[in-house]
Amino acid sequence: MSESTPEYLVPTDVETTGLSPDAGHLLLEVAVFIADADAPFDLIEPDGFHAIIRHDRDVAYAAADDYVRNMHEKTGLWDKLESGTPQDEVDEQLLAYLQKHIGKREGRVFGNSVRLDMNFLDAHLPKSAAYLHYRFLDASGLAWYAHRNFGVPYFEKKKTHTAIDDINE
Repeated sequence: MSESTPEYLVPTDVETTGLSPDAGHLLLEVAVFIADADAPFDLIEPDGFHAIIRHDRDVAYAAADDYVRNMHEKTGLWDKLESGTPQDEVDEQLLAYLQKHIGKREGRVFGNSVRLDMNFLDAHLPKSAAYLHYRFLDASGLAWYAHRNFGVPYFEKKKTHTAIDDINE
C-alpha cells in the first residue's frame, strides 16, 4: 500500500432471490461498511450503508426457490420489500456514501463468497460497482485455505441471512 493511495476494505453483503442475476434473480437488500485495510475492524463510519430494494412482494417471491423463500420468510424480508427504496435510488445513495468516505477504486469488496455479491452489484447497482476496486478479498476462501492447510477451525455462523448480520459475523 502506498501512502498516496489509501486502501480500504468494503465489507459487503447482499440478499437476493437466488444465485445469479443473469438468471433473473433480484437484489433485495444490500449492506456496506468501510474499514481501513490496515485495521479492518475499525470502521470508518460505524452505521455503514443499508438499504432494502423496493419490489412487489409477489414478483420477488415468485423469482425465488423454496430455500430462499423460507429463508426470507424467517427474516421478514419479504414483508419489507414494498416499503423499500427503488433500485436506481439505492445505487445513487450507495455511490454517494462511497464517495463521501473513499476515492474511486480505493475500496476492495470484502466478505464471504463476495463474488456473488459483486455479481449482483455489477448487475443491479452498476454506478456503485464501478466506483469500487476490481480486486476483492473473499473471507470464505481465506477460511477454507486456513482450515485445509493449517487446521484452523471454521467459524460457526448463525445463518440469520440479513445483510448486516452476515457482515458482522
